Amino acid sequence: MRLPSRAITYLSFSCAALVVAYLALVATTIFFATLRTDRMVSLRELESKVSALETEYYDAIAHLSATDVIAQGYVTPTSVEYVMSSGAPAVTRAGR
Repeated sequence: MRLPSRAITYLSFSCAALVVAYLALVATTIFFATLRTDRMVSLRELESKVSALETEYYDAIAHLSATDVIAQGYVTPTSVEYVMSSGAPAVTRAGR
């Protein structure tokens, strides 16, 4: 049994299209894997920067906690007053 020439042409184009689609999917997979790897490297760099900032922050807090505030001239407030909002936002200073 012999296939008609149209069928052979149709099957050849179908095989070529499937090979092109397969290569495109492989290329897309490689592209997204590379992109994901780059994003992970960027994320790790950001994590290390955040970690360095946290360390710097905790060092500053430790330095402030060790500071003698009375020797710096700070005093305990004489009274504490609570301020109620009148509707419009404003900055208030209680106890002065």
